[in-house]
Amino acid sequence: MQSAGVLGVVLQHKVVIYRREPLILHIQSAYGRMMRVVADILRQWGRRLAVPSVLAVLCAGCYNAAPPSDEWLMDNFRSHRADFDSIVAIVGSAADDDFVRYPPDTTSMYDPETGKDRPVLLRNEADSLFVAALGDERRARLDSLLHSIDCTGIVCYPPNEMTGIVCFSYGNMDGFTVQYVYRQNRPADMVFHDDRDLHEMWREYALDKANKPMPRKKLDDQWSIEYCP
Repeated sequence: MQSAGVLGVVLQHKVVIYRREPLILHIQSAYGRMMRVVADILRQWGRRLAVPSVLAVLCAGCYNAAPPSDEWLMDNFRSHRADFDSIVAIVGSAADDDFVRYPPDTTSMYDPETGKDRPVLLRNEADSLFVAALGDERRARLDSLLHSIDCTGIVCYPPNEMTGIVCFSYGNMDGFTVQYVYRQNRPADMVFHDDRDLHEMWREYALDKANKPMPRKKLDDQWSIEYCP
């Protein structure tokens, strides 16, 4: 009798389990359908919201940046004018007819000998030729001059007779650089905004590049300060 009682309890327990399983499966199926509907809605609205959201974040970055003031940039140029001209002369003596960026970009590569990452230059052909043409002595001189004027790098496009000396960089995709720009033959119709704050101008320009004026301030007949995309 005792064993029969135990068997009855076991059978009752199994019946409860069997009765619960369809209910659980039904709940799981309904939950799965609901989650698929939610995922479809998110995908549809995500595509609509992604671009405005990204643009909002990028434009907000323009406001959070803290570039050097126009006054500091102008004073720095006046105080180191000879160094700026020396940089242009060195770059001109080594640059070819291609766009050049100096120093070349770097990335990290794992070094199995040390077990650590080490910086590696990412050079395209033009950058490599430029660095080779500089040689060690002129390259050391160029690095020293950049350090003395508190600038970080150079962009040069010889066909346009333009050399940009980068003083400040912010952001990536839609960021900007503040540059001292040298043009040997500046276009006569180039517009400058000597009475405007360049960073304030960039905030307007970043939102509507097609219709807003380029933030640019004149230093002399060949040099200017510019906010560049």
